[in-house]
Amino acid sequence: CPEALNPYADKKARGKIARAQAYARDPDAANDFDQGMITGTEKTVCSPMWRDKYIAPLPQVGMQDVTAQVSKRLFGRGFDVLIGGDFQQDCATTAIKLFAPDGDLEKMQFHVVDAWYGGNEDEIIDTMESSGYAPGRALLIGDCSGAWQGSSRKYGAPTSYTVFKRRNWEITTVTQKRGDASEHPKNPDVARSIGQLRKMIETGRVWVSPSAKIMSTSLK
Repeated sequence: CPEALNPYADKKARGKIARAQAYARDPDAANDFDQGMITGTEKTVCSPMWRDKYIAPLPQVGMQDVTAQVSKRLFGRGFDVLIGGDFQQDCATTAIKLFAPDGDLEKMQFHVVDAWYGGNEDEIIDTMESSGYAPGRALLIGDCSGAWQGSSRKYGAPTSYTVFKRRNWEITTVTQKRGDASEHPKNPDVARSIGQLRKMIETGRVWVSPSAKIMSTSLK
């Protein structure tokens, strides 16, 4: 029955952790699961946690690098690598390449090839560039909040996106504005994102190169 009419419904089922577990179990049925669906004990409630077996070098045989193909389809221009960014007082960025068996995008895998943590925007850009990454060859997909504030969180300071653009980096938000009434885009739902990531790990679609061990640690 609807949750509003059920006095025994656990309101904590709407919490981020419970919702993340629901999305990991079945993204399409997560809303029903939140409403109090009873599941048999033989069912898996949540995908397995990260294991070191998912640390592996880039595939050499049977897999095609489709990073440029996919980024051109999504962003109108092909890039060698995609870099995710989160801009807090200590910024974090992650370089990812996309591979697909025989070019089959339905089975596309995400391979983390590098990861960096620490410092403000300029400092993490310096670290990325010293690691061999250059503007023009990579697209940075950033935390939406970086479009209106910087890592220092100080009024009047340049936004994170302003700093990257000043350093000639291509950067875009992870989502787009929903309408003219919205001033800025909004980050995806945290619970849904965690659930989707866990499901991708479980199905062998997320891998971390040994060179990006810091990412393996953060996923545990």
